[in-house]
Amino acid sequence: EDGAFATTESLVVLQYIVDTLWPVSPQDKARASLAIENSPFGFSGNLREKCEIFEKHIRGPFVLGDFSFADAALAPFVVRFCLYYKQFKDTDVEDVCKDLPKVREYIAAIHQRPSVQDTTPHDDFLIPAMAKIVERIGS
Repeated sequence: EDGAFATTESLVVLQYIVDTLWPVSPQDKARASLAIENSPFGFSGNLREKCEIFEKHIRGPFVLGDFSFADAALAPFVVRFCLYYKQFKDTDVEDVCKDLPKVREYIAAIHQRPSVQDTTPHDDFLIPAMAKIVERIGS
């Protein structure tokens, strides 16, 4: 749903997302792809080093300035990643990135975005699900 426009047809929804959130310029498409590829929001590698690299890809507050496809792709990982580190690693990702203002602003902007808040499962669901994964594969 977007204003007066609404559809439940999945192919139409996907095309609408591409048409409205995917950057038009080839340079911004490349920037969005690089930001996704260099996202620190995964579970391998050095968190600090990955955040330093990601800092270079953010215009602020979102990857390309305004919310884009890159942010829609990364948002679920940002939310779960920050929760995982806090709950299972006793680490606040924002503290790790305290001197990386664009990364901190990005994390805050993702968490504050209404569409992210509306579509993210509650912590009461996510934490037990994460605990099962951690139990199976380790932290």
